Amino acid sequence: MAPAHRRRPLVRDSAGDGRLDPWELSDSIQQAVPSAGRRPPPATVVGPADPGWFNGEVRRLYGFALPEVAYDAPTDTDLPWPGAARSHRP
Repeated sequence: MAPAHRRRPLVRDSAGDGRLDPWELSDSIQQAVPSAGRRPPPATVVGPADPGWFNGEVRRLYGFALPEVAYDAPTDTDLPWPGAARSHRP
């Protein structure tokens, strides 16, 4: 069965934007909100106090902690800065 907000026509405001207010504020939805808040979260939801998960996701998102990268490999850090020989003065 389709979700409740898809079983009735979408209400549009004067700008033509879809409004969910009539659906969200309906008595049937408002009565279901308290019980939905008491249900245990699905297994896919990680608790808010899981810093290991959060840290791993941030590192993965920004390209760190990738299994393909040898982070302990020797690296030459004494390299000239690209374009350092050119002057940027007018």
